[in-house]
Amino acid sequence: MILLTRTPYTPPPYAWMEENRALMEGTTEASYKASVANLKGLSGMDVSAITYDSDGLAVTGVEVLPQLNHAERVPLLIYNRGGSGNYGMLSPGQITVLMAPFVQRMRVGVLASNYRGNGGSEGQEQFGGADVADVLNLIALGKSQPWWDGKNIFMLGWSRGGMMTCQAMAEGAQLSAAAIGAGLFDAAANLAARPPMERVFNRFIAGFEQSREEVLRVRSAVCWPEKITAPLLIMHGDADAVVDVAGARELYAKLDALGRDVKYVEYVGGDHALRKHWKLWMEETVRWFEAHRVASSADVASHVS
Repeated sequence: MILLTRTPYTPPPYAWMEENRALMEGTTEASYKASVANLKGLSGMDVSAITYDSDGLAVTGVEVLPQLNHAERVPLLIYNRGGSGNYGMLSPGQITVLMAPFVQRMRVGVLASNYRGNGGSEGQEQFGGADVADVLNLIALGKSQPWWDGKNIFMLGWSRGGMMTCQAMAEGAQLSAAAIGAGLFDAAANLAARPPMERVFNRFIAGFEQSREEVLRVRSAVCWPEKITAPLLIMHGDADAVVDVAGARELYAKLDALGRDVKYVEYVGGDHALRKHWKLWMEETVRWFEAHRVASSADVASHVS
């Protein structure tokens, strides 16, 4: 897999984020500037904007690495963003809240994609169609990097990113473990509960009106739980007004019935972002990944010494 460019990450101006409808709901200019300041205050890591080849398209993303010692190798963590289009694109806030903490706590290298058609990427967003390849190609890119330990690949997905995580596994992604927060596991139920999602599906999913049942099925892990192969941690808030918690409960029940390595944690009063439960879900996820981490030769040598 080809890395086309790697440059120091520069946060987009607030005006650009606003103009391109990339700001998450409730983000003000002041809060955005605060997230930029928090990003600049990170230490002990390197944050880069990347562009990589995905099926012949130049797709943008972010890389967050610990400041590595000579010849040091670390696990790979793929973060799959939520949202659609530019809404939910990788931002200073996501880097500081959803990526950097894993670098600090686990010493991993994080790669994340904006997906095709978004954040300056070439191509057309498909909300879980051909753009699943952008996740698979990001894994291949990570495996080609000199800093990867050659053993551990973790994946974290949020909301739509949870859907992408499941689809990546269904397409053959071999992961050490995965974790999903507020995951979209039942697209049909989500559409029924939130009719405005029809505009999103019509805009991004080719043939949605003609093949509605089928395109929703391929985006719904509850319809094919047998394809979820990696150890999976599912986290959801019971007060999520964006993606109903019922889908998470159903997927967990089906995976548990299949005897899969799965854990479900439900947070009372938790919203879609689990804002009030950030520390809890972060600690839960770190424990999950560490429990499924395979020691590399470098880890063993360090432990012995």
